[in-house]
Amino acid sequence: MSFLPGMDAFVHAKSKAEAVARIYALAGARPEPLGPGSKEKKSALLALSEAAGVAVPERISKTELVRALAAEMSVDWSDRFVSVGETVTLDGLNALLRAVSARLSAHSLRPGVPEWLTRYADFTPARTKLEAVNRISALTGSGPQALGPGSKERKSVLSDLARAWYPELDVGLSKHDLGAALADRLGVAWPSDCVSTGYTVTLDGLNTLLAAAEAQAKGLAVEPEAAIAREAAALVGALRSTLPSHWEGRAAITEMRSAEYANWRQSEWPGWYFEFRGLPALIDSFGGGPQRIGRTTFDYALTMPWDLKCHSLGGSSSVVLNDHASVMEGLAHGPLGFLMLAGDAQLDPPAGEFTHWVRAQTRSSDTGRIGGLSGRPRLRKRSFTPRSLEAYVLRDLSDYEGAILAGKFLVRGQGRQQSGAPRPNKLYMNRQLAARDATTRIARVDFVPPNGVPITYESTAPA
Repeated sequence: MSFLPGMDAFVHAKSKAEAVARIYALAGARPEPLGPGSKEKKSALLALSEAAGVAVPERISKTELVRALAAEMSVDWSDRFVSVGETVTLDGLNALLRAVSARLSAHSLRPGVPEWLTRYADFTPARTKLEAVNRISALTGSGPQALGPGSKERKSVLSDLARAWYPELDVGLSKHDLGAALADRLGVAWPSDCVSTGYTVTLDGLNTLLAAAEAQAKGLAVEPEAAIAREAAALVGALRSTLPSHWEGRAAITEMRSAEYANWRQSEWPGWYFEFRGLPALIDSFGGGPQRIGRTTFDYALTMPWDLKCHSLGGSSSVVLNDHASVMEGLAHGPLGFLMLAGDAQLDPPAGEFTHWVRAQTRSSDTGRIGGLSGRPRLRKRSFTPRSLEAYVLRDLSDYEGAILAGKFLVRGQGRQQSGAPRPNKLYMNRQLAARDATTRIARVDFVPPNGVPITYESTAPA
């Protein structure tokens, strides 16, 4: 992932789920989910120590491992780093993640690659087969990939690459032969380590095709629109395959709280839950991570920054996006994107059961009203059902100016803070207008197929 000039390279993880996803990505290790009770697994810390070059005893407790890493990284120890039951806190994970990130950046270290790929100096190898096939699929805009039985890659990832880039190849070839033919077209070696028994392509083999394909894609600068659209289609596809089809407020808030997510108390919980579940899923699938631009942290960046947004259908078509000044700063360097989750919200009345439960969880002293300064009661969302995921993009400052003139985007001032200090202007999007323009909304996937029609992935990327 690339960072914009003047940007603080490290952004604190907002939850343990995000922190461990970034740790596995940084270490080039196979990602694992949090254990019961949102407890991080020891494998994340071991992967981090290996990436940092820190030797640890074979038998060591998690608390001892955290202390050893902190000492080696010259991190000032705090009792906030660990908790009861051999649990590492979000503070502890962030402290180690930041320190190891700085060490790897200073020494230009990265996970190892097969010797025949050393000429691809900028290549970051996929850590798992799932990441490899998703990144290959992202280059062709073919939608998300899934592994078959026994975590075996499906032939479709090779067939899709052949059809998109080398239509003269016979996709009826065996998986081994098709991989070799693709490697030949891409100009990369295909040694025996690339394949295994049972018509299986190894992770080294997938990384071989991925390294050469990503290098070739970078050289196709005449098609930047295709690259943006393909990335958008890959991201919405990966999110669609990961996110639950229905969200209950109690379960979602409890899950976020257990994982020490910084925003679990927020009243508009569906948008924060989208970020909470979506960001680790994207990092596990493609690598990358959050990126700060100006005063704003964009949730995710792969080859360009994207922010995750949530919108309730049936209400206003106006969607608040980001700090306007930060958007302008980002567009001065390249495109910015927004991944928009739209869905149906089921509301709870001011005196409803869910509302009282939330008050109890947050120990709110508010007994007369919820939310707004106007004094009008605010109805809380007790559940949320996702309906679609869409990707919107602004390519540069010129594109932004055109979108403003067309009414697709607008800038609004914000009310003053409680201290009386002014708030910066924010950028808003008129979703109804933006969705009508295929140059602005570049990808979409539905959660609930209308009339039984299979889910399809839309993209403006050329075939």
